[in-house]
Amino acid sequence: MLIICRGAVAAEGLSKALKTPEGRALVMAFPSRFREGLDAFLNKKEDGGEADGVSLSLGLMQALWTLAEREKCGMRLFREALRPNQYVIECCERLGLDPYRLPGRGSVFLAENVREGEQVLGITTKEKSRIIQERDGVRFLVPPERGY
Repeated sequence: MLIICRGAVAAEGLSKALKTPEGRALVMAFPSRFREGLDAFLNKKEDGGEADGVSLSLGLMQALWTLAEREKCGMRLFREALRPNQYVIECCERLGLDPYRLPGRGSVFLAENVREGEQVLGITTKEKSRIIQERDGVRFLVPPERGY
């Protein structure tokens, strides 16, 4: 089965962080074109994903771990597919936030086919390991309470 994401990773958490004095100052330091793109990303309405999916409000890594536990499956995730939107990366880097832990909008779920607006994050496996495939090797998805 395919592991699918439908939604905006870290959008809710980033939106809240940018409402702080430090966040507002950061936004104003960006060029106007970046601010327009960031605003469009944060205000984009998502349909919430699948009813049987795991909410991104948990953060991406927590949602993936929860999905694997619920489905009792292993995962082979594609590192490049896990990469958040560039606006998220830029802001989180400057604010010292982990985009993989920030609440998002939408969900992760299993499906056999991909529909418009969905992104494939990886595949399920029969083994119980949860692997993130990197260009030069692999690393393991760790339980959320142990950190990333």
